[in-house]
Amino acid sequence: MKTSWFVLAFVWASLTINRALRFRQRSVRTAAHLASAIMTHSFVPKLEGILDKQSKIPHSSFAEYLEERLGNPETSKGPDMRVFNKSRHLNDVDYSLVEIPYSPVIQSRGTKAGYDLRPNAQSSDDNMASTGVILSSIGIKYKGYCAQISRSFLVDPAKVRIFKR
Repeated sequence: MKTSWFVLAFVWASLTINRALRFRQRSVRTAAHLASAIMTHSFVPKLEGILDKQSKIPHSSFAEYLEERLGNPETSKGPDMRVFNKSRHLNDVDYSLVEIPYSPVIQSRGTKAGYDLRPNAQSSDDNMASTGVILSSIGIKYKGYCAQISRSFLVDPAKVRIFKR
């Protein structure tokens, strides 16, 4: 009799833990899909336009543009659904639970202080460089779970010299 109660308690505990882990996994995956959608469908096309036109836009303005795509609760403006509807993984997302844990970080060779690779780095007011390396990082928080996506873009890289020994 004692054994059957022990087995039932063990099965119940296993199912509860499994359900909690699936919820966590789904939330982290959704946060990652949100970050990927912003990077793929908003950041990259805007960056291509800036580089093609060789526009002089500050890093901080570009970061603010990305924040607007995610929605701003202060202005009661929701997320730009044109960006998120392009992803097939974001059909049942509650966008009221999406937060921005930190402002997007964009850096390029045009930054006076150089590249800041610390976790607390911020986008500067310097204009973006039209060549060289462009670093970007976007973080999304969904239902309390965070995901971050960072990318390095090489624009007109210099040819590397190979030395033979």
